[in-house]
Amino acid sequence: MESTAQYWKPVWGTLERYWKPICQTREGALATSGTLHLAQALSNRGRRGRKKDFRDAERLVKRLVAHELILSFVPDVEQRLWRTVVRTKYQLTRNRVQLQNRLEALLEEAYIKLSSLVSDLLGASARRMLEAIAGGETNRETLAALADRGLRANAGAVTRRARRVPRVEPGIPEANQDGAGRGGIN
Repeated sequence: MESTAQYWKPVWGTLERYWKPICQTREGALATSGTLHLAQALSNRGRRGRKKDFRDAERLVKRLVAHELILSFVPDVEQRLWRTVVRTKYQLTRNRVQLQNRLEALLEEAYIKLSSLVSDLLGASARRMLEAIAGGETNRETLAALADRGLRANAGAVTRRARRVPRVEPGIPEANQDGAGRGGIN
């Protein structure tokens, strides 16, 4: 079989599951009966022009017999599953860190330095504070009361460091909310 992108995987899995055991249990079967080979596409390159599946298959067999194909290593099923699990775990961890960095950048853009008070922006205390801020809470003492006892900064530090969250009305620039700067020279 020729490896092209990810298209070979379902076919390989089906052949490995059903065809290989049938070939090996036949009467008079050799030890190598039903062996699957995955050839790299570049090693089976044909002439330019129209691609024909039958000609490609003939060329694959001829080059396999002549040992001209570069074969790819395909691990067994269990190892492939473990690789998939590890890749997925790594990707989920990357996504979580990326989300945390984006959240911190968004908060700092709004002049909220929550990361100096909590060690984990996605932790329980930080989530409670963020939910309160999203709900419109601007009182420092109320936000400080949402912190756990085990927080890196105590409630007094939270109260001192928390800035008043600016209220921004949609469509009105922040500099013009207090009335200054409207209508010409002041």
